[in-house]
Amino acid sequence: GEGFNADPSLNRVMLDATPCNITAASTTSITCFITDKTPGGTRELSVYVDNLGFAAPNNQEVQVKTAFVSDVSPKVLHANGESAQYSTFTMVMVVGKGFDPNCTRNVLSIGGQTCGIVACSTSSITALFPGNGTSADNLDVTVMVMDKRGEVRDMYTLADSGVHQREDEVASIAALLSPSQVPGTGTELVLQLGANTNSSSVSGLALWPSLNPEEMGGKYLTSYEDLFEFSGNNLDTSSSSIVSDISPALPNEVYYPVVHMEDGTTLVYTAPITARTAITSLSPAAGSIGGRTMLTIAGTGFSEVPDENVVVIGVPTSTTFLNGVILCDVTEASATQLTCVTRPHLAAQASANDPMARNTMPAPTPPGDVQVVLCDAGLNDVLKFECWSDSENGRSACEASVCTFEYADSLTPKVGSISPARALVGQEVTISGERFGQVVEVQLRERTSHMGGTMHSEMHTDTNSRSSTSSDVWATIPITFLERSRNSITFTVPQVSAGQYTVTLRKFNDELSIANSMGAGNLELPLVISSTTGFIGSREGGNPLTLTTPDSSVGFNVTHPEQNAVRINTLPCEVVDVSSHQLTCLPGPMSGRVLAEYWQLTSGTSGFPAIETFSSPDIARFEDSVDLNWSGDGPGEPVRGDYFASRFTFYLQLPAAQNYTFELFCDDHCAVFVNNIRILAADFPQTEYVTTRLPEGQQQFVVTHTEDAGAARIRLRWAIGTSSIKDMPWHRVTPVLSGEPMAISVFVNGAEAVQDCPSQQNIPVKLPTSPDNAWESETVDLQGPTCSYIYSAYRTPVLAAPLPGIISSASPFEVTGLFLAESMNATDYEFRVDGVLGSIDSIVHGNSTYPTLMVTPPPLPAGKWPVTISVAGFGYAAPVQQDTQSRLDVRYSLTVGNPVKPAGSFWGGFEVEVPGWGFVPSDSDGSDEYEHDSDEYEHDSDEYEQVMSLEVTTSNPGFEATVVSATDSLLTVRFSRIVDHDTVIAQDSSSRTVGWRVKVDNTGSWDAGQFQLEFDPTYTPFFTSSPSSLVSPDTSGTSIELSWNVKAFTEFEALPSGASSNASIELQSGPNFYPCTAATVRSSMVDSSNGYSENTTCLLPAYLPASNYTIWLTATGTSYTLGSGFARDKMDVPLSVNSISHTTSSAAGGLTITLGGLGFSTNASDVVVTFSNSALSYQGFVMSASATSISVRTPRVPEALEGPTVLDVFVTPSHGATPQPTGFAVTFDTGITPRVLSVSPNRGSTAGGTTITVSIDPYGPQLDGSSSEYSVTVGDLGNGQTCSDVSISSDKTQLTCVTAAPSPRVFVPQVVHVLRQDKGWAECGDVSDPMATPCRYQYIDLWSRRTTWGGNAPPREGDSVFIPAGNTVLLDVSPPELNAVVLQGHLEFDSSATAELVLRCKFILVNGGSLSIGTAEEPFPGKARITLVGTPTSRQLPLYGNKVLAVRNGTVTLHGQHKTPTWTKLAVTADVGDQSIEVVGNVSGTWAVGDRIAIGSSSVFGVDAEERNVSRIEFNPDRNTTTLFLSTALEFTHLGVVVTVDGDDRGHVLDMRAEVAVLSRNVVFEGDETSASFAHGATIMIHTHGSHPRALYQGEQIEMRSTGQAFQLGRYSLHWHLHGDAEYK
Repeated sequence: GEGFNADPSLNRVMLDATPCNITAASTTSITCFITDKTPGGTRELSVYVDNLGFAAPNNQEVQVKTAFVSDVSPKVLHANGESAQYSTFTMVMVVGKGFDPNCTRNVLSIGGQTCGIVACSTSSITALFPGNGTSADNLDVTVMVMDKRGEVRDMYTLADSGVHQREDEVASIAALLSPSQVPGTGTELVLQLGANTNSSSVSGLALWPSLNPEEMGGKYLTSYEDLFEFSGNNLDTSSSSIVSDISPALPNEVYYPVVHMEDGTTLVYTAPITARTAITSLSPAAGSIGGRTMLTIAGTGFSEVPDENVVVIGVPTSTTFLNGVILCDVTEASATQLTCVTRPHLAAQASANDPMARNTMPAPTPPGDVQVVLCDAGLNDVLKFECWSDSENGRSACEASVCTFEYADSLTPKVGSISPARALVGQEVTISGERFGQVVEVQLRERTSHMGGTMHSEMHTDTNSRSSTSSDVWATIPITFLERSRNSITFTVPQVSAGQYTVTLRKFNDELSIANSMGAGNLELPLVISSTTGFIGSREGGNPLTLTTPDSSVGFNVTHPEQNAVRINTLPCEVVDVSSHQLTCLPGPMSGRVLAEYWQLTSGTSGFPAIETFSSPDIARFEDSVDLNWSGDGPGEPVRGDYFASRFTFYLQLPAAQNYTFELFCDDHCAVFVNNIRILAADFPQTEYVTTRLPEGQQQFVVTHTEDAGAARIRLRWAIGTSSIKDMPWHRVTPVLSGEPMAISVFVNGAEAVQDCPSQQNIPVKLPTSPDNAWESETVDLQGPTCSYIYSAYRTPVLAAPLPGIISSASPFEVTGLFLAESMNATDYEFRVDGVLGSIDSIVHGNSTYPTLMVTPPPLPAGKWPVTISVAGFGYAAPVQQDTQSRLDVRYSLTVGNPVKPAGSFWGGFEVEVPGWGFVPSDSDGSDEYEHDSDEYEHDSDEYEQVMSLEVTTSNPGFEATVVSATDSLLTVRFSRIVDHDTVIAQDSSSRTVGWRVKVDNTGSWDAGQFQLEFDPTYTPFFTSSPSSLVSPDTSGTSIELSWNVKAFTEFEALPSGASSNASIELQSGPNFYPCTAATVRSSMVDSSNGYSENTTCLLPAYLPASNYTIWLTATGTSYTLGSGFARDKMDVPLSVNSISHTTSSAAGGLTITLGGLGFSTNASDVVVTFSNSALSYQGFVMSASATSISVRTPRVPEALEGPTVLDVFVTPSHGATPQPTGFAVTFDTGITPRVLSVSPNRGSTAGGTTITVSIDPYGPQLDGSSSEYSVTVGDLGNGQTCSDVSISSDKTQLTCVTAAPSPRVFVPQVVHVLRQDKGWAECGDVSDPMATPCRYQYIDLWSRRTTWGGNAPPREGDSVFIPAGNTVLLDVSPPELNAVVLQGHLEFDSSATAELVLRCKFILVNGGSLSIGTAEEPFPGKARITLVGTPTSRQLPLYGNKVLAVRNGTVTLHGQHKTPTWTKLAVTADVGDQSIEVVGNVSGTWAVGDRIAIGSSSVFGVDAEERNVSRIEFNPDRNTTTLFLSTALEFTHLGVVVTVDGDDRGHVLDMRAEVAVLSRNVVFEGDETSASFAHGATIMIHTHGSHPRALYQGEQIEMRSTGQAFQLGRYSLHWHLHGDAEYK
């Protein structure tokens, strides 16, 4: 032909749908190789050229002769007797090649009998063998392949096939015992088996739909994949000749029984079974749009479990109901009748104004089909729709005259308006609308109800529980209408909780109304605030404010107090107590807050608009200062980052009339007003200053700011008099003038309260105890009905002196201040540190102005903590007016006292108590952590540090101490016994004083305190005698005698013989301690010169492993434990070894040797066995141990592979013992060590059953002995899987066995151990790395294996594949084109594949699982391609669309080989007609022949860029450039020059070199060949619903082509949809 591409990789030749492998190509000819996968018969030839499309058709046909039969299974088929009413067909599989995947073009005959084909591929045909009633042997098997005209074009006959036909001695089905007419729900299938068939051989049952056994004449009957398999949970094989099981739910169809046998044989019985689910009547046929219509459905085949019946009603398709159906909730069910309750039909279409389609409105519908679908119980709404959408699930037929339901406007009460829409208890409310004649009840429901135009359809939810059909009814008003007509109802508001409600009307039949328009049915019931108490308080907050409602009003929410919200202006007031008609809250501080107001300006606004006059801000809130940096973000929605205005208002009391200097900086424009006079303005980037004289007292400051575009910030600072510029005292500013009433707003359940507070005049604010101030009125007027709160300086307690800088103990200290209260009652004051209450010990009025509180602080860990001082009736006290601190706080120091016990033993083993202050108390879990209790300071880490941990450390080596427990003021510290005593302190040393440091961590800084402890020989027990003679390990009933003394005689009294000893005694070997129990005094004495002496006996354990034991003694005096001492002489317990089971081992190890004797530890992990000589030492693996024997597996000795090596056996009998010679030696002999060359196959199914062959080096030692002497284990020894059916080849060079199923599943390569029981392992090299040894095997579910698919063939063309959770499948072959791939489990592309792996399907849904091609650490080494197929009209996946990789829940990781660099530049200009280019650098390492590259345009036209394929690559080391030879010549000039400008003294360089990028990658994601013609390519969409964990996608070095979908919203190539944080974790 012509127009082909000379690059073979850019052409595709197909014979029908099968590729022909191209071996050579030019522009006029292509040579390709027909593969074994090509079907025989007549095949149409097509040629596709990349970037051009299909070659013009020329009706070329090729006659292919590839049909071949290699095998048939099973070998024995049932013949069927002619007298039987029904027959048993045997399913056969013919394996070979050249078959047509279109089953209608194949004919299969066995023994001259035409079989009914049920499945086929190019390599297999599955069919039903009918039998002819006679026995016969070696039946001919013939396959014929026909063309579309029915003419035979290829044929193959397998003679002497080994296939036999038998009347008996073969499995069969005798009769159907269950009814032939069954309901669609699960029903029992009972079959009588044939005389030669036992039910114990049955593995499962199934039903086959749409099968017509009478049409056997070579016809394609129906797909084998259509079988309805039984779960097997109820399979009954208790009778030898009868088998039964419960079927799944069945669609209406005729079925035929199927029996699966354990040996893989499948039998089909020709007795028909008819399943039927039908609706025979439905009533009523119409109901209210508002739902709650009780629908009664009569029929047959329903499930008696209500939740297993899903009823759907057809409605018009909308964004709300994408599938065009709505659920009807089933309440009652029997086999013949269902009752369900309809849901309201409220729908919306997405639009620019309502992109999420939330503004649903009631909509009548035409009659829609009603269907009953049989599903699993317990499904949420989403899964119910999924069940409905699966056509294989049983569903009802309509056998009634009408099986439809209509949401009828004529049956729906409609609420048009409610007046008034905001009403109080007892007030009359009128509902206006239509069709109220049958209404019997008015109901109030939550505003979030599905009623009244606010429903968000269940189609958009992912809840795990079934959505309620309506929200809970808060109040149901009986039908005591004051007035009712067909179009209006008047009722009186009852006594209910305040809140926002939807008014719903209930008809006599329980149907509900709908609102005629958005919000038409909404009714707000606010409570009424009639009075306030405590409405004047401290500027620091804290004075309880109580709000009261009249008894006639609706009340506060007592059940959910968080639904009550109180604000003073915009300051929150924390609710601390609530009852039905009264609420108390604590106002927050007014000090330290700036009133901030923000407006969004029209784009393009700049300069100085009169912001000081603006009203109705878009945002109003408090800021901490006028030092703000928004960057480019702006203050937040709805005010964006560009073109906005700000106004900041605050009041500040100035200490004196004098000069003040202000510094102002902003981006872009700002100004400062003091008392309504502008004193300063600034424009970016200048900082402006002004000095002005201001009077004493409280002044108003207003700062305005406008932002044009880009970054935004503002900062105001000042200086007093001649001092330097610094931050303003923002902790002292207030947002309003002190003493000014601030409006209170109250919300209950979202409804704002009605305020009805009385007006009050001349309320005294100043009290006799209040200080004078000139800026605040002494009285105030409150104008009703607004309820107000007043922050007043007159009512603000103020400290007269600072708090102590450091608190180092619980000692009381004085707090002096102007507390305003005349009360001398301590209960009227509270002192708290970090929220912890201290105590007020006394109140002293040193003078009438400044009383003094004597305060005891609460115990807290060391650190800086906030303080509140509260005065009843006023609130929190303010800091000293001249103090610079913004809040009251104190620092607790760490104080450490001297231990209660001053000294202890040299060798530790005792506890001491350390008093102090500022310790971190132990939590109940034992951890030393203190949780910060103050919400206000919780996140202010710069100012208030949070205590985290506590530890005790020392600078003296060998001493270790741990905190056993801690309170705020007392530590209990344990000093560990010094086990490594020989290297620390000599026994005769004098007393040593050691300093210890207690450290408390305060978020990065340390507080520390010291205490000292004396380690003194006076308190150290010394042994004067102890046993050192050999003691047998069998010590049952044996006691030892020892003598000891301690100098600290004052701690002891002499004890009589037989008394319990003052000592506890233990024997130490390594880290193990063994108690010597029942320590008893034989004699004792107290001497002021020698101290306390005691002769003691104790009972040894029943068994002691061999070792040298240190004897430890811990002495306890009359008041405390002195500590521990040890005997210098150790007690020997000897080891004896008297036997060894084997003295010769494989050089590879693995031989189990048993050593006999006495003195071994019974804990195998404590015993060490080494095999060594003067040059070598290897450790064996101790498998088990008892007192008298140990079993050890010999190690691999690499040196022994060169010749026999003798190693002596040494045993370390217990932890801490020294190695002991046994007198035995083991010869590691290469002469008995076979060497493994390979394991084949080296991977197989997780179901087991894979036959593996272990090949042995034929030139080395062979596999001598019988197969019974060998075992093969896959995986870790003791944890691995033992193979079965071990056999050895006649030449002794191969071993075969059958793998077992792994438990648990392990998907990484594992070592295969071949063991000769009396010699050891075969040699496999270093098995520590399974990938480095030939003895490796990997359990894996391969796509190509039948075991992966439950014994069935791998997925065929058009199949949908579902990988369930907990399963991993390795894609090792390219499957045929599939419909869908759904991953709740994991699908991984095989990195060891040598051919390109292509996954071609309509869509992929990752929903809980993963899809991976390579990893970031190990990119995919081969070639992989995902091709998604479809057109714009293909079936859509809800939300995600079609032709999509949909990532809903789980992970997708695609990692190709890295191209380095990904792009470079031309080194030399490339001209028109050039067929090579030279680029900068060496790209030959990762760029390859066949890669597609792009060369950037050097003109003003972007279309002058060109793409070419690379045909050859040459690196030029002398120039450090690479020459790329191109498949075709260039059409445009591309510059490769760098230009400098003459006369340019600044050295500018203009780089005009065209970029060259490599486009090809080894991992490709693409759309199919139709993508370009439809402008409809593949997409990847990542979207996780709601608050579920985000799905993750990671792609690197992958090629995406033919992606994106035109003319459709949101169908980008790669789309994270409403996904939030997309960081891959």
